[in-house]
Amino acid sequence: MNGHLATKTSFTLFSQISTISKPHHDFHLSQVRLFAFFALLLFIDTAFAKNAAITKHYKFDVGPRIIAREDDRLIIKVVNHVQYNATLH
Repeated sequence: MNGHLATKTSFTLFSQISTISKPHHDFHLSQVRLFAFFALLLFIDTAFAKNAAITKHYKFDVGPRIIAREDDRLIIKVVNHVQYNATLH
C-alpha cells in the first residue's frame, strides 16, 4: 500500500414512516401508511473501497421495508437530493 485512501461515493436512504388508522368494515382497521424517502450523497473514505454502494443510515444493507395489508392505502414520496439519477427496487 502506498498510504493513500480510496474515496467511495455512495447514496444513503433516510426514511420517515407514519400511520393513520381508519375504521373499515366491522372489525377490520385499514390504515393509510405514509412513507417519505430521502436520497443523499455521501463521501466515505476507506482503505479498501473500490465501488460506490447504496447505503441506509450509513450501513451497507437493504433499504427500509414497506409493509401493507389488504385495504391499506400507501402514500410514498421520494426526494432525490443527489445530482445523479437513483432507482428504488
